[in-house]
Amino acid sequence: MGDFSQRYVISVMFQDQVGIVAEVSAAVRHLGGNLLDVSQTVLRGYFSMILLGEFPEGTSTEDVQKSLRGINALQGACFGVMPFQEEQEKPSRNGEDSDTYILTASGPDQPGLVAMLSEYLKERKINIVDLSCCQAHTGEYTMIWQIQIPAELDVQKLQNSMRLAFQPKVTVGLRHQALFKVTNEI
Repeated sequence: MGDFSQRYVISVMFQDQVGIVAEVSAAVRHLGGNLLDVSQTVLRGYFSMILLGEFPEGTSTEDVQKSLRGINALQGACFGVMPFQEEQEKPSRNGEDSDTYILTASGPDQPGLVAMLSEYLKERKINIVDLSCCQAHTGEYTMIWQIQIPAELDVQKLQNSMRLAFQPKVTVGLRHQALFKVTNEI
């Protein structure tokens, strides 16, 4: 293995089609790169992927961009490349994921639901780690948020505060990630 000293976060967005992951990973391999982490999804016919790659010393963001833009099958795709900065260690309450909760929210679809909830979380310094939303054919909008709650916040008080703040527009629930996993696995 070569000296992997350059790490980049890479994003890709394009209309979904077969082979995007293969094309992007081949472009990374062509530069001598190695994929460390990948997250990919398709949303209403649009492909989105974010990945972390490590590259040989001297590989620049421009080199990575040029390699990605050279993929014939992805002409017109949106690519982003930025240097990776190591994540700062965050103390948790009682071990790994102890501050991670799942917030569920649902209500009649209307403009501003995500903005309203995300602003509420921002004001309390609650980090959104993952978010999934969808509109049902019935007009109901459902959101599932994976959030990290700062240790100084009382979770029970937060839950009560959210219920008061958002009812009757949105019904909210908050569960620790471990409990959510146990109660939602088959």
